[in-house]
Amino acid sequence: MKRFITCLAVLLFAVVCNKALAQSGDKKMNAEMNYKADYSADFKIGNNSYSKMVLDLWKDWDDNQLDRHNYFADTIVGMFADGNVSKGKQAFVADGKKFRSTQVTAKSTLHAVVPLWSNDRNENVVCVWGTEEHTLADGKKETSDLHEVWWFNKDGKITMLRQWAAKFGPM
Repeated sequence: MKRFITCLAVLLFAVVCNKALAQSGDKKMNAEMNYKADYSADFKIGNNSYSKMVLDLWKDWDDNQLDRHNYFADTIVGMFADGNVSKGKQAFVADGKKFRSTQVTAKSTLHAVVPLWSNDRNENVVCVWGTEEHTLADGKKETSDLHEVWWFNKDGKITMLRQWAAKFGPM
């Protein structure tokens, strides 16, 4: 029994020392960065169920079914790649429907999705990268590469979306 307690004590000591060294290394790294993040630079992998919600919304966009899920907080703010900003759930959904109505079809391809937890902000965010191909009413086809960040409140509702887009030529 003495050996077991001694081994357990040594193991516990090693775990505590390792955690302390890792935290001091993180603080040193943050102090050495050339820029200070205005939102957060202290993340860990977050809840994957939030990734599923974002991808549900991407599918809703493709299917032109923007009312299919009720994932938005009443106070949502959307900042879109074209510079438009929507404030409030009703405006966010209405603006989305208006913009989507200019497209006959939309097809999204996912490159990556990452759920994150901001340790210093105590918030869940999801970052997603993908490509959207859509056809306009006049038959013109367009392709955009997207990066989006989605924020969630403590109730699991989306409070903010920021979107960036690029149009890359053929590779």
